[in-house]
Amino acid sequence: MKKSSTILSIAAITCATGVLAATATLTFGLGSGIPTAHADNAHTVSTQTAYERTLENVATINRSVPPEGSILQAVEDKRDIRCYFQADLNTEYPSKEDPAVKMPPFITTGIMDVGFDAKNNPNPQDRNAGMLQINDPVKACAALWDTGDMNPNGITDNLIPQGFVAPKPVMVPSDPRDHGPDGKPFPDQLVSNVPGHYIPSLAECVVDNVVAVIPGSGDVCAKMGVPVLKQ
Repeated sequence: MKKSSTILSIAAITCATGVLAATATLTFGLGSGIPTAHADNAHTVSTQTAYERTLENVATINRSVPPEGSILQAVEDKRDIRCYFQADLNTEYPSKEDPAVKMPPFITTGIMDVGFDAKNNPNPQDRNAGMLQINDPVKACAALWDTGDMNPNGITDNLIPQGFVAPKPVMVPSDPRDHGPDGKPFPDQLVSNVPGHYIPSLAECVVDNVVAVIPGSGDVCAKMGVPVLKQ
């Protein structure tokens, strides 16, 4: 059962191939991020990044011959993508701010067309109105893993290999042109969701007729009893 979450961030997508103009990432729940190169082991030099390896792993999944026990299902509406924390569709997690408040087992992410006129929305009943189709769901979710947004309160620490070194938070200076109500510049901010966090293998499944990107190998969808996303 899908639960609504709070929109916390909108940031421009920057990918290895360039910048996607006139769009913005829209992440419901915990945040969004920018995919950036890094190695699985911070001390190992690699010509292929963890982000690239994740996409390569997905490309090797033979969807024409799915693992035994699985089925294929197409999803026409790919504007709303679920990024699951674990290969678990039901477990909820306590939020850091208030343990009594439970987070759903996934973060929902998508791309909003910044040129969309919400006031003149022709489909007000469409909860995804103004959002664009996601051509690469794994890429969208891998970006959240890359910045550590898929590990709130350490709930996915069990997926991180021993010895992996996560990036340290960085101090980001505020824009001197921005001022608070008192007229003073905003203080510098310590940012923890910087690129370089661990990205596990990710598989594209279908849950509740929605694309669900779940950590695991190509047979994780079948093991969980849900369809594999048909391309």
